[in-house]
Amino acid sequence: MARIADAQRARKARFERRRRKIARDVARRVGVGDVFRNDAGARGEKIQPLREPRQNGRFRKIHDAIRNSRPGRSRLMVKRALKPAKAGMLKAGRTRATIGEVNKSFPKVRSGMQKKFGLVLGSGAARGWAHVGIVRALDEIGLKPDIVAGCSVGALVGGAWLCGALDEFEAWARELSPVSAFGAFNFWVNRGGLIDTTPAFSAFSAFDRKIEDLPVKYGAVAADLGTGEEVWITQGSVIEAARASSAIPVIFHAVARGPRWLVDGAVANPTPVSLARFLGADVVVSVDLNANPRVLTRFNAPGPGLPALDPAPAPKRAESFSGAVTAFIEDTRMRVDRQLAIAKSRQQAKPQLFETAYAAIDIFQMHLTRMRAETAPPDIALTPDMRDAMPNAFDRADEFIEKGRIALMERRADIEALLAS
Repeated sequence: MARIADAQRARKARFERRRRKIARDVARRVGVGDVFRNDAGARGEKIQPLREPRQNGRFRKIHDAIRNSRPGRSRLMVKRALKPAKAGMLKAGRTRATIGEVNKSFPKVRSGMQKKFGLVLGSGAARGWAHVGIVRALDEIGLKPDIVAGCSVGALVGGAWLCGALDEFEAWARELSPVSAFGAFNFWVNRGGLIDTTPAFSAFSAFDRKIEDLPVKYGAVAADLGTGEEVWITQGSVIEAARASSAIPVIFHAVARGPRWLVDGAVANPTPVSLARFLGADVVVSVDLNANPRVLTRFNAPGPGLPALDPAPAPKRAESFSGAVTAFIEDTRMRVDRQLAIAKSRQQAKPQLFETAYAAIDIFQMHLTRMRAETAPPDIALTPDMRDAMPNAFDRADEFIEKGRIALMERRADIEALLAS
């Protein structure tokens, strides 16, 4: 009898754990129920209890399924109740969530079912041309993602790919230079930023599509200036979503979306793995262009920062008048070059304006990406070596595209094995 009682208690405990897990899954998918703070979500600390829904509300059935569930049929009841509610949530345009709210909330794929492949394209400005090489390599080996999530230039490349405009986008990128890149924009300081991106994005308006009409699920991440919240854009125009996701603060104008003013998603989530999980990805491959930031290595060593210069050579002894003139000219040229090198070294002994800004942004995004990876890690992270790449190196598209292709091919076997397992 004691064994039977112990078995019954164990069965009841298992059922209770299962019921609570279902409650958390439903709450995280449709936005009701248990509420988790960003810092407490990873620990599973419950902040608010499951709240009572409206009597005739959309979530009445879900609430009843959780509260009145029984072993053997609870999961089925919740799935039936969840389907119309989730559709209603998407119809209502709910596009955002908090850190750790989605990660690990979805059940594992059952054996025998095909896993959903999610591709995450991170931020990186001109380095984002590497994303073109990534998606080209995927096309080459025949791997098609079910979900594409992007941030900043990653949202732009992913959107162009899914809209069928990758050829035009790549041709445009390969023709860019630092000068012509700025020629594609309008400068208008008094409107909230130095550059208006409308002309550049208008050039691709013929390829624009609704996110809902794309062949795979697509999402872009941005940040709300009014609340500081991370915003997930999963509906509407692909171009407008990419434009909002890549609106670098101060440099580009913020983008209006309804009552919100949105800026670059890199300030909130540079590599949005959590968005891909939210859209249903079981296997996530991320492309992190900030893993190896361009730091100012010349300041690692102590000292004034002046590089060593070769000693000035001794003047040559001339054997003729013409030789003396030639030696004098050569000696003068070398002395002038030496003085210019000294002046340049002194000028560069302290960080310059733009290199300081670029290095600071790289360091910030590197640490933010690592922090987000603790709560929403990818299954495979591709990290092309971009340490020698400045964010404004728009004229190096050929090189960056090849780096992206190489990074994907190096991990091809791992990706295929993970999808097949």
